[in-house]
Amino acid sequence: MKNIFKNKAILLIMLFAIMNCYPIFADELKITHPNGGEKYDFGDTTITVTWEGIREIDTVSIFFSQDNGKSWELISDEATNLSYRWEDIPIIDSDSCIMKIASHKPGAPDIEWQKCIGGSEFDMGYSIEHTLDGGYILAGAAVSSDGNIIGNHGGTDILVVKLDAVGEIEWQRCLGGSSGEQTHSIIQTLDGGYIIAGETSSI
Repeated sequence: MKNIFKNKAILLIMLFAIMNCYPIFADELKITHPNGGEKYDFGDTTITVTWEGIREIDTVSIFFSQDNGKSWELISDEATNLSYRWEDIPIIDSDSCIMKIASHKPGAPDIEWQKCIGGSEFDMGYSIEHTLDGGYILAGAAVSSDGNIIGNHGGTDILVVKLDAVGEIEWQRCLGGSSGEQTHSIIQTLDGGYIIAGETSSI
């Protein structure tokens, strides 16, 4: 049963993810507290975050999400000594709160996710931007009319793909005519839309 009242915020730590771990510790660096299932009531002013798998002198970054990983807030990028006292905890009514930890040691980062977008022909992404909702907007060129490319008008079309925070396609558009089009630039506008600059051979 979920205890939620207007004057009480429940913070439920459900899951912890690890990213960017130094290879020698890649399978060992993990948060040991909180370790899942804890409830924190409004009025709890501090949480002691602890971890293991690296040396005591090594520095880590700690991140917090209240929407199950769609967006992340940096708690600290200077945590060391295998323990960090988290103060100024946000007042949140959520049961989708998670934390992750990252080592500052150099080395190849772990892949959080990857996504292949395209079909059986030649498709290329030229521009990607982080969007206001925590996702990504990708622009490029597409020749395919299969796979996850829908609506090609012929030849090479401008391809625009909206991804969520974990790389799932939210929507996709092919822009163009019967000849060739492509773009190398897309940005998000202040009203939440997008603006593209490109070229066309279609009439």
